[in-house]
Amino acid sequence: MPAVINSYILKITNIKWDLKENIYDNLPKEIELKWGNKKWNKNQVINWLSNHFNCKIDNCNIQKLKIKDDSG
Repeated sequence: MPAVINSYILKITNIKWDLKENIYDNLPKEIELKWGNKKWNKNQVINWLSNHFNCKIDNCNIQKLKIKDDSG
């Protein structure tokens, strides 16, 4: 039986945060993010990260790193 692909790992690098205030010292410059859908675009990922870290992102690089098999 073929493996069921449930999620993708996105490698987000060179994250440029919109740092108008210097209160965000611990924001990551890169992160690996488990994305539950094979369909994604840069705006979706940036919006998710901005909401998650409560800080806007000016720009970043995104690469589909690998496919994760969650079937067992």
